[in-house]
Amino acid sequence: MKKLLLGAVMGLFAFGACGVARAGGPEAAIGATVVYASGNDLLIKATDGRLLNYTVPAGYQFTIDGGKVGLKELKPGAVLKGPVATGSEPLVIGHIETVKAKVYAARPPDTVTLILSDGSQDFTVPAGTMFSVNGASVSLGGLKRNDEVEATLLMAGKGDGSTPAQKGALLVEKSEDLPQAGSMLPTFVVAGFGMVMVGMVMMFVARKTNRYSA
Repeated sequence: MKKLLLGAVMGLFAFGACGVARAGGPEAAIGATVVYASGNDLLIKATDGRLLNYTVPAGYQFTIDGGKVGLKELKPGAVLKGPVATGSEPLVIGHIETVKAKVYAARPPDTVTLILSDGSQDFTVPAGTMFSVNGASVSLGGLKRNDEVEATLLMAGKGDGSTPAQKGALLVEKSEDLPQAGSMLPTFVVAGFGMVMVGMVMMFVARKTNRYSA
């Protein structure tokens, strides 16, 4: 009986580990379609419909039908044939919109605050991003308050799953509420449940031992 219960506990741990890997591991990108590739930023649409946003380190290579290519060679519509292991988990994007907005503040190396219809919002600016201001190409450090820029915003929250053509700079909402694809929450849940099961097994064994001792 004890071996059976221990086997069940081990099975639950294995199942939980597999579930976490499927949720946000590198293999989640296999078969995904490229939506945007800009600066050091990549947005893909996974086969399960999720929109996953990656920060890509310099020199990273992706596998597509034509072989191995860098981020600059990835085009919207390309299908990834291999996993994506960039060293960090992707963010799950819920909503995308294109806007024309005024700059409230620019904070190099990677943050800009835009004035939107519902208030100001901070966004992460991918490395190498250039903004168009009055027809001129301007870096993040060159932006001034009230400059009007066009941007494609990647945000959390619920959306209709649409992925409009990119307009202007690609920006990612800077928010602690933006969930990670590989969140550790499932791991903690599985681990906690496993500990409960182990405790139950130990109690069962202790009772059996006490009964026979008596």
